[in-house]
Amino acid sequence: MQRYLTPQTLGILFEDEIHELLVKTKLQVLREKDIVRKYGSNLKGIDHMVYTDLYILCFQDKWTSTSPVLSTVNHFINCVETISYKENKKCIGIYLTKISLTNPAKLAFSDANSRNRNLFIEIQSEDKKRLQYNLLDLLYSNQINIYESDDSVYMLPAQFEQY
Repeated sequence: MQRYLTPQTLGILFEDEIHELLVKTKLQVLREKDIVRKYGSNLKGIDHMVYTDLYILCFQDKWTSTSPVLSTVNHFINCVETISYKENKKCIGIYLTKISLTNPAKLAFSDANSRNRNLFIEIQSEDKKRLQYNLLDLLYSNQINIYESDDSVYMLPAQFEQY
């Protein structure tokens, strides 16, 4: 008998998978509860933060069967901008999502990007492995490595291969 997982459980599992991947960067990584503890309860819109010397990566994970609503995306933008000002560092806000952002939400990212302080990116795929590959590609393009358990650098294949 196959056990049915609720959408909430699937979302939590996805968030855990992303966190485990980010921890492999060997950089300082915070989860939402630690972010809230450090910066305040109004910053519940960020699931993970990764600190680098030059900037902070802020992540929101949404593994739902509907597009994230504009108010959720705007809250994420506000949270990232608050972190940027509190830390006096540029932030990259990365929205990981199964279903693409709505056009108004994409416009909100575009508007936020035009302010030139922070960068907002959507990584979308209904295939978790492809989404994680695209995330790894983004990390590597920003000189952020993922390490294997033996401390060797994980090498990303040149192209995504479905397996």
